[in-house]
Parts: sequence; C-alpha cells; structure tokens
Amino acid sequence: MMVVLLGGSEHDVNMITTDVMEGFKSRVQHLSIAHVLSADVRVRQLTSALVAARRPRQITIVTGLKSGAEVDLCRSRGATIAHVYGPLGAIYKEVAIKREDLHIAPVPRPDHPAHVLSAEEALSVAQLRLRQQRDKPPVLKSTTHEI
Repeated sequence: MMVVLLGGSEHDVNMITTDVMEGFKSRVQHLSIAHVLSADVRVRQLTSALVAARRPRQITIVTGLKSGAEVDLCRSRGATIAHVYGPLGAIYKEVAIKREDLHIAPVPRPDHPAHVLSAEEALSVAQLRLRQQRDKPPVLKSTTHEI
C-alpha cells in the first residue's frame, strides 16, 4: 500500500511520517524524492516504489512530490493521496483535491474539521479501501453465441 503525503508544513509531514514508522515498524518504508532534481529519476523511483507497494502488508509513505504528473502516476497505480492539513504548496496549482483523497494531521485537534484524520485513522481507511478493491469479484464480460 502506498500513501502519498501532499501539502502541509515540513514539520507536520515529518511528524506524520515518524508516527507511521513508529506505529508499524518493520512494515513501513519512507521514500522522499524532495531532493531528487531529475524528473526522470523521480519517476523511476516512484515506479519502483509503486511495484513494491503492491505487497499487502507493506506500507510505503511517499513525500516530496513536485508535479501533477507524479501525483497522477501514483493515483493511477492505486496510491492513496493524503493532504496534510495546513498550508497548500505550489503543487496545488497542478493537483486537485479529489473526493476520495484523505486529509491528515499529525495530531488532529478539536479545532480541525471532522474530516481531518490522524495518521493511524488514515492508514486504516486506506487499508480498508485496498481490501475492498482486492475482494471485489471480477467483472465478467457477457458473451453471446450465435447458433
């Protein structure tokens, strides 16, 4: 499972990442591509991480995405997009917040809107969605035979 963190302050992103890594220890890996300058290298790293993230019990937290194309790649491969509650970064000029996206804060406070989740709650929602997709019966194409 892959969760992409977008927006928020660097401090909050780091707190969420640390919280997840402490809570799920050996199951979590963190991929930060914030300091990778080459767009090609960034896409290669994301693609490799997306393949590894198909393992059901593995959690990959991705931070540092810089373009809408990177977010689209992650979305198209089933990653959960989690928007960190707080300031919106420049990437939001290219990225729309979608209905299925999650909203997350390091420690949700009473003054946060009800839809803002803790890291643990967000991972739980993402895992449930992944199971629901995995457990969906395959759609069979109906065929008609002429006699």
